[in-house]
Amino acid sequence: MRKSLPILTLALAASLASWSVAADDLTEDLTVSATFRNECFLQVNDIGGGEYGGLSTGTQGFSNGALLVRCNAGTAYSIVPGDGTNYGQAVGEPNKRAVSDGAGNFVAYGLFKDPGATQTWGAGADLIEGVGNGELLQLGVGYAFYNISKVPGGDYSDTVSVTLTF
Repeated sequence: MRKSLPILTLALAASLASWSVAADDLTEDLTVSATFRNECFLQVNDIGGGEYGGLSTGTQGFSNGALLVRCNAGTAYSIVPGDGTNYGQAVGEPNKRAVSDGAGNFVAYGLFKDPGATQTWGAGADLIEGVGNGELLQLGVGYAFYNISKVPGGDYSDTVSVTLTF
């Protein structure tokens, strides 16, 4: 028995040595994933604010940067204004937005997509549309007041909700 113990010890040592030398590499794949949503940001800045002569029949302006929009790349969006709180209130202008002085006087106005006030900005085909590129875009809004001479002087305003859909 004395001779078998060293032989067993040698066999065990040889077995362990061959196991550590013959070790295999194992490779597994790690999957990294995420879901990225289409997303947009909209900031609306006030427009108008100018002072106009009371004998004017109308006037127009353009506010570059009235809308700040940012959508991630490839995200289609559209922007449409609501009717405003005084829609149809101006005398003789039942289909126009209106600013009010709070005392029952109204001046009709229109919103436009261009400085020349030729491209109406409203519902349907008048939407402002685009596709995001991840950058902040400054979009201008034009405006025109009509028949200013038919109301008393004062401070006039209206509130229009602007909706961005993407």
